[in-house]
Amino acid sequence: MRAGSMEMVRQLGSALTGSAPGDDGSSALAAAYWTCLLRADRLRADARRAPAPGSREELLALAGAETELAERLRESVGGIASASPPAAPEHFPPGRNHWARLVNHLEAHRAAAHRYREMATRLTERSPAKAAIFERLGGAQAGICRRLRSLIARADPQAID
Repeated sequence: MRAGSMEMVRQLGSALTGSAPGDDGSSALAAAYWTCLLRADRLRADARRAPAPGSREELLALAGAETELAERLRESVGGIASASPPAAPEHFPPGRNHWARLVNHLEAHRAAAHRYREMATRLTERSPAKAAIFERLGGAQAGICRRLRSLIARADPQAID
């Protein structure tokens, strides 16, 4: 393949993955840290609005798990805490009731799990240590998804706040 063609393939790969050529995943890890904290805040806010004590406790536990995940991420990578949060945080639509808010949480965590596993795959050869971190993040998000599905199954989609 010609040099010009290789550069075009690299640029296309960067556009598709959202990372610069040679990026070792550090910026994505920093974004993951801040996004974990944002999701934890959203979980806490929705816990305050939960209609039942059991749901409230589970949402608070999930917020704690998300915060702990962010802390482990910060410790494993280092330097993230000094970085500033992203200018445009992840879109998180409000829900018209408890059930809808739980579904929104599930979608956000499902998308995060998918994103993290994609990053793990992309970084496997370039940065195996960071790929392993992304793989653990994806697994943790999948676990949170299971817990959210359980809450959704018990929530009333017709209830009005």
